[in-house]
Amino acid sequence: MVDVIGWFVALAVAVIGAWATLRARRRYKSKLEIVGVASVRPSPAPASSHISPSDALGISRLEFEVPEDPVDSGLATEPPVLDVKLHNRGGESVVIKEMRVEVSWAKRFDIPELSAYRDISGFLAIPVTATYEVKLPDPDAFSGNGPISRGLMISDPPDEPVRLGIAHVIAPDQTDRIQVILKADYPRSETKVHMMPGASTLYLLRLRLVYGADNKDLATRAIVVACPGNRLYVPTVAALREVIQRFEGEVVEYRGRLEQGMRRNRRLRGQLPIDWTSSPPRRSDLPEKVGNVQLIELHDSFWDPQQAIAAYLRAAESVCRDMAALPSDLPDGAAEVGARARSALPDIVALCEERTS
Repeated sequence: MVDVIGWFVALAVAVIGAWATLRARRRYKSKLEIVGVASVRPSPAPASSHISPSDALGISRLEFEVPEDPVDSGLATEPPVLDVKLHNRGGESVVIKEMRVEVSWAKRFDIPELSAYRDISGFLAIPVTATYEVKLPDPDAFSGNGPISRGLMISDPPDEPVRLGIAHVIAPDQTDRIQVILKADYPRSETKVHMMPGASTLYLLRLRLVYGADNKDLATRAIVVACPGNRLYVPTVAALREVIQRFEGEVVEYRGRLEQGMRRNRRLRGQLPIDWTSSPPRRSDLPEKVGNVQLIELHDSFWDPQQAIAAYLRAAESVCRDMAALPSDLPDGAAEVGARARSALPDIVALCEERTS
């Protein structure tokens, strides 16, 4: 009897072992998984010409500081990129047939500007290289551009996704990497250097990949990107004071240059001295060029600086209030936006009152 029991036990162990071995050897026909996804921004291209486009992309979180020199810190108008790492665990090649960018929410934040002169140097066109490219919806025409609420990251997108047909093959048991350029329209800056945008739009989105003969789909987590540059410009009192001080210096400089040019012009010198506070000259009363100053260079802010400063501070306060309303559960470092804005808002309100009192 003992021998019979032992024989059955041995047989059961052998059957279980054989089943486990066959199961371990069995492989899915296609099993695609997302290894990682990140919101990245292009960084300045290396000097070496043999560097591949993917190596020229620097991975970083969403940034919030306004760069002092956009050239040194990466072009602020470059579109952000989704960097997605994939792994095919199956025994057959996987063909990704379509990618869908599903935008749940979008909001544009204008970047307040204050300068006595315009930037007339033109926009520097920089060639873009990437694997795929999609166009994001305009936030002004997008239905999901209202106040964002907690939990929106797991809700269905309210608008039709942006679709792009592709044919991307991943071999069996291989890890691959795709990058998706996210392009969006944005206003240009009138007064800053031509590489700076006039606004930045925050997008909450997912990337969904459709693959295989049976149209399986695989979605990334919710991702936050800022277009362009993957930067968002949060106002601070220190930065606002610095801009105002620089602007007031520019106004004094250009007033002096205009007066110097008027002294050299027989027709205009009779208008001197100028009372810039009570009776400043009008743009229409001056020729297109006075001395070495072309009037097209002068921004509207130059002609009424106090009104321009007040409008600048109101715009900064409005942007800060909108940012302060952002929820604290946004991914990719975007939660810092609301925290920084809430911290800065009382001081900005105080500065507005100080300048108007």
